[in-house]
Amino acid sequence: MGLEKMKLKSIIEKIRSRALDDYLEEDPIAEALYDRFLTVNGVRSEPDRNELLENILKTARILVATAYFDKHPESKFDDKYLGPAYDVFDEDQAVIDTMMAAYVTVMMCPEAPKNMERFAQSAWFYLGNETRRDAGYMETFRKLRQELKEDGHSYTIDDLLLSDPTVNELTTADWKKITKNYNLSEIEKVVNEGRTGSIQFSILSAIEARYKIDSIKESKFGITTPFDGVNNFINSLRSMVLLRMEQESAVIMKKIPAGEDPLMDDVRRLESEKEEIRQTLEKERDAVQEKLDNLQKEFDSLSSAYESEKSYNIDLEQRLSEKQDQDNVEDTDSNDNTAKCKSVVLMKMLDKMGAGASVNDKTKIASLAQYFFGGSYRKLYNTIQEGIVLTNYHDKEIARVNKILSDLGLDITVVRE
Repeated sequence: MGLEKMKLKSIIEKIRSRALDDYLEEDPIAEALYDRFLTVNGVRSEPDRNELLENILKTARILVATAYFDKHPESKFDDKYLGPAYDVFDEDQAVIDTMMAAYVTVMMCPEAPKNMERFAQSAWFYLGNETRRDAGYMETFRKLRQELKEDGHSYTIDDLLLSDPTVNELTTADWKKITKNYNLSEIEKVVNEGRTGSIQFSILSAIEARYKIDSIKESKFGITTPFDGVNNFINSLRSMVLLRMEQESAVIMKKIPAGEDPLMDDVRRLESEKEEIRQTLEKERDAVQEKLDNLQKEFDSLSSAYESEKSYNIDLEQRLSEKQDQDNVEDTDSNDNTAKCKSVVLMKMLDKMGAGASVNDKTKIASLAQYFFGGSYRKLYNTIQEGIVLTNYHDKEIARVNKILSDLGLDITVVRE
């Protein structure tokens, strides 16, 4: 997204999402303001002191960003800028520090437009009134501005609006989602949002690295990656970005005296950022690979256990089936009638007579069954005790006995459950 299209809301969200260390490590001007506030106001012992200074720096940057989109920030300055500051802080000194931080920030931006200069003038007028009894406060920040300028520090508009992505943002962004599943047109669009060729190169490098990591994750489990041609497209787009970088370098070289090479700092910074991105992604790739390997080992172990249990169950089922068949054969008399089926008929007749298992001991019933059918008392007892299970082996016998029972007019039916 270009600056001309960037909405204030998204800029404010980005400012609020940054931690205090992000400002201090990446922004020497913000770090200098932080140190100066500690000096001026004293290093306090309150545990929330760092949080207060963080809010002061963030609120100041939000006010500066708001002023950028405000054609006349000097109009109703109290309502549009002081009011929101007092909504954040409940003490005058914090609001004064916020306005001073905002003023210094704008004054450290040589390319600040006229409307932002008018904002800075309004802030300075407010500070003059609020600190008229403390001339040293105004003087110490005037000196700070001078020191920062002498050290070569300054802001660009893009710096103030956080247009350029940081290394952390590049390496943690969800590029698959941002580029809509690595859509080629979306990749080119996102890369072109970079303010300079070097920034575009960093964005493209981050997208390429993330795409490769995502491809490794998906191919590990045999999933075919749908991003055909992405690598070729990225290589072609990289050539375009490098061409832009060469053009930018040529323009800069025409503007500088012979023997001076201000591009070297940018080159070193770019190389450092690229190396940092590479190392971060290498570590993440190794971590992902380790997790995938562990998952594969766990999967293999579970698969092996499953196959062993499956084989055991099949073998057990087969042995039980064989035993059942053997029991059925041993249980069958010369008329192809089985003790099991006959026991079922006996049990149902006893139930009809009110003398079934609910009122009689099964040992007595087993004794009666042995009297009628013969065979082993213990086996008959165990069969009755455990529950009689009829199988398809008994189907013909069930049909025969049900006909006999029906012919006798008995309301008894044997079924295989």
